[in-house]
Amino acid sequence: MDESITELVHNSPHLTTLKLSNCTVLDYPGLIKSESITTLVLTGCGRSRLQDAAVTYIFTSCPNLVSVDLKCQQELSMCQIRGQRLRYLNLSSTTVTDYIVSRMNCPVLNQLNMKRCSKLVCPMFNFPSLQTLKLNRCVNLKSDSFVSLVRNCKNVSELHLDDCTNLTTLAPISTLPSLSVISLFGCAIKRRAVSSFFEKPLPFLKTLGIMSTVDRIVDFGVLHAPNLASVKLHNAVPQSVLDAMLRYCPNLRLLEVFVECKQLRIAHKNLSKVVVTASAQVLAVTLACSKLESIRIVSQPSTMPSLQSFTLACRHPLLTKVRLPYTSHDITDSDLTNLCRAAPTLSYLSLKLWQKLSYPMVRGQVLRSLDFTSCVYLRDEAVTFAVENCPSLQVLQLDNCLSLRCPVIASLTLASVSLLHCVLLSDDCVTELCVKSPHLVFLQLSACFSLRFPVIQGRRLRSLIMDDCVDLDRRCLDNLDVRCPLLGHTADTFVIHETMLHN
Repeated sequence: MDESITELVHNSPHLTTLKLSNCTVLDYPGLIKSESITTLVLTGCGRSRLQDAAVTYIFTSCPNLVSVDLKCQQELSMCQIRGQRLRYLNLSSTTVTDYIVSRMNCPVLNQLNMKRCSKLVCPMFNFPSLQTLKLNRCVNLKSDSFVSLVRNCKNVSELHLDDCTNLTTLAPISTLPSLSVISLFGCAIKRRAVSSFFEKPLPFLKTLGIMSTVDRIVDFGVLHAPNLASVKLHNAVPQSVLDAMLRYCPNLRLLEVFVECKQLRIAHKNLSKVVVTASAQVLAVTLACSKLESIRIVSQPSTMPSLQSFTLACRHPLLTKVRLPYTSHDITDSDLTNLCRAAPTLSYLSLKLWQKLSYPMVRGQVLRSLDFTSCVYLRDEAVTFAVENCPSLQVLQLDNCLSLRCPVIASLTLASVSLLHCVLLSDDCVTELCVKSPHLVFLQLSACFSLRFPVIQGRRLRSLIMDDCVDLDRRCLDNLDVRCPLLGHTADTFVIHETMLHN
C-alpha cells in the first residue's frame, strides 16, 4: 500500500490534493514526499502507524502544504508540525500534547481545530495569523492557556470552547480585540465569571452561545455588543437582562433563550428568528418584532407548560413560521384568530395538543402547512373553514382529532393529509377528499375505525396507509391499481393489513 502511494506521488509532479481518508492499512504515510501537494487528508487512518516520526516527515517533505487534516485518533507526543504556508490544520480527536502545540511553527495558520484533544492542559499558543480556534471537549484545558492566546494570537475572531468543563474564568479572552464568535455551551463557568467577561465593550462580537453547567441563571448585566447578531442562552435569563440585551444590541437577528419569568415580552425591531424554551412558570408571551420571520416556543424537558396567552403586539408582515407548545390552560380560538390576522404571510402553523381549540378561524393566503395534531375538540366546521380560507394549503395534519366526523377537506392544492386515529371519520369525508383533491400524494388513514367503504382514488397518490381500519370492507380495494396507478411497485408507501378487512 505504501509503495503504491509513493509511486503515485512520484509520478504525479503536479499533484495538489491527496486524500487518504480511512486508509487503515496504511503503514507509514510519512513516505509521502512532494513539493506540489497543498492539501493532505488523512482522516480516519486510525489503525495505521501514524506516529510522531511519520507526522514530522510529512510536514518536512511537503513544504507547500496549505491544508492538512490529521483527524485520526492517534497518540502523538513528540512530533513537530511546521508549515510556512499552512493555513488550515485539523487535529480533532488526535491526542496531541501541550509540548506539540508549543513547538508548532505555522506563521500564517488561519484555522486550527483541536476538538476532543483531551491531553491539552495549558498549551502555549503562538499563531499570529490565527482567526478560528476550536477547542470543544478539551476536558482538561485550563483557563491559564488563554494568557498565551491573548498575547500571541491577537487576530482570533472565532473561539469555540463547548464542553471544556475545566475552565473557571474567561477574563483574558475579553481583551481579544477582534473576537466576533464565542461558544461556551456545557462549560462549568460560574455566573460571576460570565458577568465579568462582558464588563468590557465587545464591538466586534456577532455570535454568542452560553450554557453553564454550574449556575442555573445567566446574568451579564449590560451587554455592550452593537454588532451582535446571534445569541443562544441556555441558562435562565431574567427579563431585566433580556430587556437590556435587546436595547443595547440593535442588530440582533437570532435569539434563542431559556426563560422562567411569568410574563415574557420580546420587543426588537430587527429580530428575524426567536426560539424560547419556557419553564412551567411562563404564563404569557408577547412579541413586538416587526421583522420577525419565525417563532418557536418549546417547553422545558420534564415540565408541564402552562402558557395561557400568546400575543403579537403589532403587525408582523414577515412572519412565516409559528410553532407553539401544548398549553395546559390553552389559548382560545380568538387568540389564534388574532394571530392569523397579525401575521398575513404565515406559511407554517403548528398547534399540536391544543386540547381546548374547537372553532378557530384559521386563514392565510400563503399558509402551506397546518398541524392540528391531537386537538381533540376540534370541530368539522373549523377544518372546513381553514381549508376554504387557505388557498395555498398543501400539508394538513389532523392526527388524533377525535371529534372530526365529516369535515370538508377537499382542496385543489392539498398534497399531504394525515388523519391517523380520527376514530369517527366518515366514508363520505374520505371519498370527497380523494375525488376532489387531484394533487393528493400522501394519505394516512390508519386507525380510522369508522371507515367501511370509502372510495379511494388518486392519479398522483403514491402513499396510502390504512393500517388497523378494522371494519374496512375488502371490496373498496377492488381495481385500486386502476384508480391509483402510482400505488404498488412505484409507491413510496402502501400499507393495508388485509387480515383486518371484512370479506
